[in-house]
Amino acid sequence: MRKIIEKIKSPLKSVAFLLTAFLAVAAIAGCSNDSDKEEDFGEKGYVIVGSLTDADGAAVVSCGGSAQNVTLSFRTRSSYTVSTNGDAWIKILSGETGEGGDCSVKLKVMDNMSGDQRITTVYIETGGKRSKLATVTQTKLALDPLVQVMDKTLEEQYYWLDGYKRMKETGKIDYTKKEQAFLDGALLNMGTINLSDGYYDNKGKRHLFSYVRAVSAMRASEDVSQVSGFGIELCYTIITYSDSPYYGFLVEHVYPGSPADIVGISRGDEIKTVNGKNIDSSNYENLFYAVLGGGSISIGCDKGGSIVEYNLSAANYYQSPVACAMMLKEEPSAGFDFKGKKIGYISYLSFEHDFDDELAAAVESLASQGVTDLVVDLRNNGGGHVISSVYFASMLLPKGYAGKTMVILERHPRNPNGNDVMPFADVMDFDGEKITLPHLALENVYFITSDGTASASELLIMGMRAQGVEAKTVGKTSMGKDCGMDVYRISVSGKTYEFAPITFMNKFENYDVDFNDGIVPDIDFDALMDKVKNENIKGALDWYPLPAAGAAWGDYLSDIALGEAVANILGGTIFEVSSPQGKAFAAPATRAAGSQKMGKFKTIESERVAGMYLWEHEREQLRNLNK
Repeated sequence: MRKIIEKIKSPLKSVAFLLTAFLAVAAIAGCSNDSDKEEDFGEKGYVIVGSLTDADGAAVVSCGGSAQNVTLSFRTRSSYTVSTNGDAWIKILSGETGEGGDCSVKLKVMDNMSGDQRITTVYIETGGKRSKLATVTQTKLALDPLVQVMDKTLEEQYYWLDGYKRMKETGKIDYTKKEQAFLDGALLNMGTINLSDGYYDNKGKRHLFSYVRAVSAMRASEDVSQVSGFGIELCYTIITYSDSPYYGFLVEHVYPGSPADIVGISRGDEIKTVNGKNIDSSNYENLFYAVLGGGSISIGCDKGGSIVEYNLSAANYYQSPVACAMMLKEEPSAGFDFKGKKIGYISYLSFEHDFDDELAAAVESLASQGVTDLVVDLRNNGGGHVISSVYFASMLLPKGYAGKTMVILERHPRNPNGNDVMPFADVMDFDGEKITLPHLALENVYFITSDGTASASELLIMGMRAQGVEAKTVGKTSMGKDCGMDVYRISVSGKTYEFAPITFMNKFENYDVDFNDGIVPDIDFDALMDKVKNENIKGALDWYPLPAAGAAWGDYLSDIALGEAVANILGGTIFEVSSPQGKAFAAPATRAAGSQKMGKFKTIESERVAGMYLWEHEREQLRNLNK
């Protein structure tokens, strides 16, 4: 201000300018005009305007539990400064300082998540004296009990808890919403800080990996071997037809003994209607989950050009994620002469700790048959338990890897659970039973991947590579989920919920790499699309990862990814490139192409994309691996 005044030469003009400048400053500070009436202010130098006051003349402010703004009006004899006592739940938005007169200060009161009433004091300093300006009392917010637990967990254990805390401090979280809306509102609005928590679908919409969901009474019992449903696993890819506005679903797997298996639905079947409705752009997501759900349903499958209706009622069945474990058969007439190699095949749908013993038994069976090479199909495996990934990797490697670090689960420094160092194992702890793991020590292990391959599936591959093991991949780039979650069971009002926020990132010793953008396969079907000339092969690549109609597990003549993995093990390729065996191996591609009616595909999220998680009680098991 001094520099401006010096430009004014007339004394009279200087006086006028000073008055104008003073009024401008007063307006900015939330004040209007001064007063020289000494009796208005008393010893404290201020007086409250338009609010209830206590015996000391300080304002009395009562607030509800939700976030809100509060304006205090007052008059002072001279300049002032307003401050709080440091409580994080109340902030000064404007009017913190002023020159005196009729003034106001604007306060921000945050949501009261404490569970109790809370009180704070706002102070004013004027004329060299500090006094109480106001007492602010806030009632507790009437929270949904589930939301309350979720909030506390996020504040203490979410990997990006600092960002969550800032959201709370700025009042950007709506605690009045129900559990899923609350979670989406809180985490999807944190900006770019937590982009690893989620993915974008084909419509550009972001979805969280963190989730909350109600679980059935059967699931809540922690016995997932027996589940209720139709027994259908769907491929994540949705068919769109070039000659029709309608969509289709492809059956990836039917669990033996399930309602779908009993009526004759099989892998590769094409679902065109659900409950009599054609599947289209407006209903495909709801109908997709309806097929995976329970109750009763009518499913129309394309059988040779005719729609066959199947009426299903949910029933209990055994849900083993080990869809297939077998030795592959030679097909010399198609160019597949194994030349003494014994090639095994495992299709694994999800990493479920409840079935670790079954996976170990499957691997042991292959070992007893002298398997020399192995193909592991993870194309539709969206993840699961960390410990299951550790056990599986341990079984694929020589026994000497036991004790070496596979992965470090890195949590936020303030997370009370701390980091977990995950070593390869020799012995599996299965519900208190110690099971010695088989170790295949194979020369060639190929993994089949797609954009549905996520989390613990990716960790299996990357954890082996971190030890210098060549884990070869075939198919398409995986999802890219390099983080995981701890899963918490919460019982509220007679219901049980699973809450699984992202709580850790996967880190590797001496291997500074992440897979946030997915694992690009060694044999990349997307890259090959522009190189191959065989139209049958192009059709199969375009159809991938959908199974060919009627294709059984292990039928590598009808499965382009499995066929290519086997061809590579034998030193060739089914693609017509530089290999002398290329033409021979390309012969079965006609069968691998499956239906040629498809146009573009859409990929949607599925429940199993929830990804790698860790039950609370498993943490101790993991730490015991180090002992």
